[in-house]
Amino acid sequence: MSKLGLGHVLTFVLAGASVGLVFTVGCSGTSTGGTETDSGSPANDASSDGPGNQDSGDGATDGGGGDGGSPKLEGPIAKVVGGARHSCAVYKNGALACWGGNDNGQLGLGDTKDRGDSAAPVSGLQPVDLGPGALVAEVSLGQRHTCARLTTGKVKCWGSADQGQLGLDSKTDRGQVPGDMGAKLPEVDLGPGRTAKQISVSGAHSCALLDDNQVKCWGRNATGQLGQGDTQNRGESAGQMAALGTVDVGTGRTVLEVRAGDSFTCVRLDDASVRCWGANGEGELGIGNTDTRGHKPGHMGASLLAVDFGPGRTATSLSVGYYFSCAKLDDGTVKCWGGNAAGQLGLGNQANRGVLAGQMGANLPTVNFGTGRTVKSIDLGQEFGCVRLDDDTTKCWGNGFYGQTGYGSVQKLGDGPGEMGDALGVVDLGASRTAVTLGVGGEHVCALIDNGKVKCWGSNLAAQLGNGNRNAIGDAPNEMGASLANTPLP
Repeated sequence: MSKLGLGHVLTFVLAGASVGLVFTVGCSGTSTGGTETDSGSPANDASSDGPGNQDSGDGATDGGGGDGGSPKLEGPIAKVVGGARHSCAVYKNGALACWGGNDNGQLGLGDTKDRGDSAAPVSGLQPVDLGPGALVAEVSLGQRHTCARLTTGKVKCWGSADQGQLGLDSKTDRGQVPGDMGAKLPEVDLGPGRTAKQISVSGAHSCALLDDNQVKCWGRNATGQLGQGDTQNRGESAGQMAALGTVDVGTGRTVLEVRAGDSFTCVRLDDASVRCWGANGEGELGIGNTDTRGHKPGHMGASLLAVDFGPGRTATSLSVGYYFSCAKLDDGTVKCWGGNAAGQLGLGNQANRGVLAGQMGANLPTVNFGTGRTVKSIDLGQEFGCVRLDDDTTKCWGNGFYGQTGYGSVQKLGDGPGEMGDALGVVDLGASRTAVTLGVGGEHVCALIDNGKVKCWGSNLAAQLGNGNRNAIGDAPNEMGASLANTPLP
C-alpha cells in the first residue's frame, strides 16, 4: 500500500541537543540502523550471525583483494543491513552494494541520487568503491552516513559529516561527487597501529571496538554519547581524531561489543555486564532514572552503572534502537528497557521501563515470543524490533504504521495485553522460507532468505526496499508471503 503523503513525515528533536538540532525522517527511520545480535562475542567471531544491521559480521574474512578497484557485485550475499532510509548488502566476496536515500552521499556512489525505484533500479547498482583491493567485512548504517570495516581492520565512512561522524576531522560530506570515494576517501584515524574488530554507527555518531578491546566513538556528542565526560563533538576539526581517547569503561574491563543508539551508546563487557551512557530521557540506559551520563567529568569508569538483568542473569548480546535497548540473556530470553510509546519493549503496555528505581532486575519481565521459544538474534529499529527464533521463524513487534512488522496491517503490537507470545504471528516470508539474517532499519526490514535472496518490507519513501517503487510494503493484506518480491540485486 502506498504511503507517500508528506503529512506522514515525522519530525524528531534530538534529546538534549544543545543547538536544538532537528532532523526529519520520512516515516520515522532509525538513526541506529538497527543492530542484529547473536550469542557469543561477535567481535571475536567473524562468522557469527551478528552484529549487523549495522553489522555484516560475515562478509569477506581474508585480507586479500583484487589488483584494481572494488570487487564486482556477484556471488552470494553475506548480510543485509538497514539504516534510517537506506540499505546495504555485503557480498561474500567483500563487495558492498547500497540503495535507498542518498541526499548526503550515504550510498557512496559519487552523487546524491536515490537508488531502488524505477528511475534507478537496484539491478543496475555499482559496488561502493573503497579503494584498490578493499574488501568489506562489516557495514553499519546511520541516519545519513555509512561506515565500513574492511578485512584489514581499517574503517572508512562517508555521507553526512556535519557533526564529525565520518571521523575525518572535517565537516565536509563525502560520497556526493565523483572522486570522493576509492583511494581518495581517507581511513578513520583510530590511533597508532590500531584497527577495528567491530563498528556501530547511529544518527550522527560512530563507534569502533578496537583490536585491543577498547572503544572509541566520534561525531555528535550533545548528550555525552561519546563517553568523554563532555559535550564536545569529535571528528569535525583538525587534530581531534588523533587526540581522541578510548572510552573509560572501568579499570581492567575490556569490551566485547559496542552499540550506538540515537543519542546514547552501550557496551557489553568481558564480565558480561552491559553499561550505557548518553541520553537517558526514556530510560534507555537502564539504570533506574532519567539522568544523562557521560557529559560531565566523573560519569564514566567506576561511576558507570551496570544494567541489572536479575539474579544470576548475564547478557550474551546487545541491541539498541532509537530510545530503547534489548539484551539477549544467557538463558536465551530477552529483556528490553527504555522508551515504549509503541509497545516496542514487548511487555503489553506503553510504559517506559528503566526510568524509576525498582523497574529493572527481577522486576523487568522477559519478552514472551511464544511457548518454549528462545531467541537466536534480535534487531531493533526506531520503535519496533524483530527476532529470529530457535525454530528459524521471524517475529516482529512495536510500531507497524508502515508495515515494518510485516503482518499486513499498521497495528502496533506489544502495546496491549494478549499481543505477544503465541498470539504474535510469524512473519510470512514465503512457503518454507526463513530468514538467515535480518537488517532492521528505521521503519523497514531487509532479510537475507535461506535461498540466498533478499526480501524487504516496511517504509519505502526513499526506495530503501529496492523494489522499483516508493510504496510501503507489509501495511496491507496480501503483500507478504508469496506476494513479497525479491529485491533484484545484482
